[in-house]
Amino acid sequence: MKQTRWRVAVAFGLMIAAFGVAACAAGAEQVVQAHESLSAQQQALDDAALSSGKMTAFDWRTRYHERLKVDAAFDSGVYMGEGGSHETPRERALLAVGTVIANASPNGQNTNWNAVDRWMQDELTPDIGTSAASTATVAQYLKASTELGAAGYFNLSATVWAKQQTANPKLVGQDFNKIIQDDTVQALAYFKSKGVGDERAKKLATNYVAHLPTIAAHSYMLTVARRQWVAANPQLAQVTSKWGYLQPTAQEQILIDEANAAAAHNP
Repeated sequence: MKQTRWRVAVAFGLMIAAFGVAACAAGAEQVVQAHESLSAQQQALDDAALSSGKMTAFDWRTRYHERLKVDAAFDSGVYMGEGGSHETPRERALLAVGTVIANASPNGQNTNWNAVDRWMQDELTPDIGTSAASTATVAQYLKASTELGAAGYFNLSATVWAKQQTANPKLVGQDFNKIIQDDTVQALAYFKSKGVGDERAKKLATNYVAHLPTIAAHSYMLTVARRQWVAANPQLAQVTSKWGYLQPTAQEQILIDEANAAAAHNP
């Protein structure tokens, strides 16, 4: 994916070098259209991989969001390269997505995709629908995301964190995701300083952070909250599993199966 973006960007750079900024103004739209065509092709390949089971739903969602982010950066870079701006409703929507993804990645890694999906469900305008990456599979995903958001799934962690803040005033004003990412970065640096290899250090850091009191309490409370949500929304819980938001526990799967059986008998 990165190579295709790089090639198109280089092509536009060569256009500017050869013909000058003014002469390339009209060509900017063509360059963006070429990029959108590549983006659409890549989305179609991902859709096919998801359908055939060669790509997990989690990876599909990650690549879809990252594609929107790259599309926004590419469009902005091309038009700024010609000395101006070109903000259509679609481009503003893409730029907004890029900003949200960046904010959901405080340390530039471990993006909180639930936060991104919650924002898309609450704020994203239909303008994103004009994106070349909008396919039938994307439409199904956005519909599922909207349904889950309306049922409160994306707010489970925030609700748990609010309860923890109420119980411990020292946590008020702090962002849970930034806490866990900062602790992970610090733990990773510690293990690496002891000569531990990268992969092993990541595993040790993840395990260490998971057992910190605040993080462990959040994990336990979130498990309870999720189980309650599944019990109240068993059919939607199947949607969360389909799109890689959660892997149901044995007890949760029983609730989902019972809801599916009931739906089959009462269409």
